[in-house]
Amino acid sequence: MSESTETIDRIVKLDENEAIEGVDYIVIAAPTRVEVGFWYKCPDGAWHSETFRQTDAVISTPKLNATLNIGSLYERVFLSPRQGPPLVLDEPCQRPV
Repeated sequence: MSESTETIDRIVKLDENEAIEGVDYIVIAAPTRVEVGFWYKCPDGAWHSETFRQTDAVISTPKLNATLNIGSLYERVFLSPRQGPPLVLDEPCQRPV
């Protein structure tokens, strides 16, 4: 995602992607700061999110049998000084397995 399209990516495109049948996970990474939004579909069909702001965090995607290391997304990126809390969770349901 680029800085100039961040709002569109996080609002308009996110809604569009959530509406696609078969999409269970969405990852949006900020371009100049460690901030990765991770949305996942719960078994009841509701979407929930987590925001990762630490390079040692790992996103788990059980349906894909894969993990994503946040630090690997930013290996060659100039980063702005870190702001905000290290991890923000909004996880009222169990992640799908």
